[in-house]
Amino acid sequence: MPLVKPPRAAAFTLVELLATLAIVAILGALVIVGVGRVKERGQILTCSTNLRQTGVAMLLYAQDNRSSLPGPLWRGQSPYFQADAQGSFDRTNGNLANFIAPYLNVPAPQPGQSGRVEPLTCPAWLEQDETGSKSICYYSTGPVTLEDGTQLFPFGRASANPASAVPPLRLAMLSNVAANTPALREFDRREVSDGFYFTDPRVPLAPVHEKLRHVLYFDGHIGTQGVAL
Repeated sequence: MPLVKPPRAAAFTLVELLATLAIVAILGALVIVGVGRVKERGQILTCSTNLRQTGVAMLLYAQDNRSSLPGPLWRGQSPYFQADAQGSFDRTNGNLANFIAPYLNVPAPQPGQSGRVEPLTCPAWLEQDETGSKSICYYSTGPVTLEDGTQLFPFGRASANPASAVPPLRLAMLSNVAANTPALREFDRREVSDGFYFTDPRVPLAPVHEKLRHVLYFDGHIGTQGVAL
């Protein structure tokens, strides 16, 4: 009786193998893009939430200080606080963090200590700051025109010489413009064409969220500013 050979197992042709590899590569790319978008949306949401907490802390500070806004502040703002020799937040330094840290559950510092205030930190900015040099991520508001026509800086103006610093305004003085006047906004060098911050290595080169910048208004609400591509 003649032997019957078993049927040969079907094998992939080279074309089928290449097609399969191409499909796997496409699916992998789609997964990577999807994960990137989810991460980006998460960072945007966290940044917006952090900035809203900052707004609440700013308003609480004003409530406890006879309606006075925190300040005087620098225009460029970082999320870091500094402690003085007595172990208090150093309010002669123009970082907003030094004024509102207690309202954001930051414990009292040790003398000479510095640290980062989490709600004043955008996670996308933090991710880009690989060298630890990009310490300015927000920009405080410029001069605001009041009802009587005068132009003043709401947060005052910090100075290397504390004696020449300009004190901040009372929040009540901004009541008519609080809803449409930015207090803080995300900052990058694409916003300026010259001047000190244009070449400052502490400022990110481009928007950390690529297509938008978050804005905190004096009434506490958060908005966004589109970025021209």
